[in-house]
Parts: sequence; structure tokens; C-alpha cells
Amino acid sequence: MSTPETRYARSGDVNIAYQVIGGGRLDLILALGFATHVEVLWELPAYAHLVERRAPFPRVIVFEKRGMGLSDRPSVLTTFEEQLDDLRAVLDASGSERAALLGFAEGGPTCLLFAATYPARTSALVPCASYAKATRSPDYPFGPTPEVQAKIVEKIVEKIAGRWEREALFADATAPSLAHGSSTRSRNSSPASGRRPCTIACWRLGKRARSTRGASTATERARRKTVAASEAMKTS
Repeated sequence: MSTPETRYARSGDVNIAYQVIGGGRLDLILALGFATHVEVLWELPAYAHLVERRAPFPRVIVFEKRGMGLSDRPSVLTTFEEQLDDLRAVLDASGSERAALLGFAEGGPTCLLFAATYPARTSALVPCASYAKATRSPDYPFGPTPEVQAKIVEKIVEKIAGRWEREALFADATAPSLAHGSSTRSRNSSPASGRRPCTIACWRLGKRARSTRGASTATERARRKTVAASEAMKTS
């Protein structure tokens, strides 16, 4: 399958890159996470297989968040509300009234909050390798504490700054079955194509450097809305 045409949806003052694959009656949104590039991803056999296997049934709509890949870089830190606007803009631009949401890694919280905020436009919700909340709190005893998370992010930033473009970062921990394959490493680490590398491992990365206290608050809102919606469905 050839690389699909990359299109752009206008959301506020930024352009959000997305692709449409297939022509099924149902729509499936793939919300990507950290360090993505909707065109470079097609060089990864695992990604191509994932999308192509689903395209005959639904119409697959893949988009990447502002600041990632071909989407515009914002001048300030992105809020979860803006990410909801971006997802809605992609739905509108692609002519989708209602879609199933498949959120990878940090694309998951965006999908959670979107489903809770716009249930009429959400037919299904599938978080994948994701989380409801990035850090631990009194009513959410999972994940690292904010202090530990800050140290993790600091180490990730240091690793990226020192080794980006020279190797497939984080692959040993997050994609061990693919980490030592020469084809995987060459696709993800070689700058020969003149494009920024995109590693499978980064799909599973828990947080971006900006995902600190504000993001935790937003994901907590998403969790509470999702629980409330679930309880309402049970009693209806």
C-alpha cells in the first residue's frame, strides 16, 4: 500500500496533519502519542500492517497532535482542551460525524476526555498502551508520584538530546522483540532521508515533558467524566 495523502485540518491558528485510509461505513480515529510522523510511520511494517488490516472494515483516520510530525508547532504549551479541538477539527475536516476512538499512549487521555465531553460523536473508545491518569494521587493509586515522574521526564529529555537521530531510543524497554532488528533500527535512527526519526518505542512512552501537573488535572477530569458516563449508562 502506498503512503496515503496527508491532509490538514485547521484548528484555531494551527494545522493538524491527518490521513484517511479505506472507505468503510464506520469511522475509526487513530490518535497517536509522542514522537510521531504520519508519513515516516508507513516505513514501519508493524504500523502499516496495523492500519491496513483495519482499513477494509472502517474508514481509518490517523492524525498526529499539534507539535508532532507534520502538524504545526504551537508557540505555547498545549492544553487538553486544545487537543479536543484538534480531534474535533479532524473529524469535521474528514466528514466524520461519529467515530470509534483508538488512542495510543498519550493519545489515550485525549480520547477519554473527548468521549466524555462529546459522547454523541463517539461510537466506541479503545485506549491502547495508555492510562487514565499519568501520575499517582490519593484517589488514583497507580503510576509514579509527581516527583518521580518529573525525574523520569528529565532523564528522557537528556537521553533524547544526546542520542536522537543516532539510534532507536527506548526500543529495548518498549519494543524488545523489534529492538535489535537491523531494519527497525535503520528505519528509526538513520537521518539519511533528511526527516526526523520516529521510533516504535516512542508510541509507548508514558508522557511528554510538558505533561506535568496540568495534564494530570486534565486526565483526572477525563477519568471522572468517564466514570460518571458509565454509571449513567448502568442506571438508564
